[in-house]
Amino acid sequence: MAWWNAIGDIFRGGREVAEVFVENKEAKGQRQHDEKIADIGRDLASLDQFAAEFQSRQKGSKWDSFVDGLNRLPRPLLT
Repeated sequence: MAWWNAIGDIFRGGREVAEVFVENKEAKGQRQHDEKIADIGRDLASLDQFAAEFQSRQKGSKWDSFVDGLNRLPRPLLT
């Protein structure tokens, strides 16, 4: 039965050599899926950051809102 193992090892080695020249479709699909999931995670994190910024502003007084508005004016005016 050892020669069956040797033949199996030869074919497994050939598959690994072939993956050097031709991309493994399953691995490519898994990488693309992982990248999309990571992108979604980054998008959700940025949305949470924006939401936290506006939620903290609602707790302040009218004066705090006025000063926040003044602080946000220079950026659009410079562009």
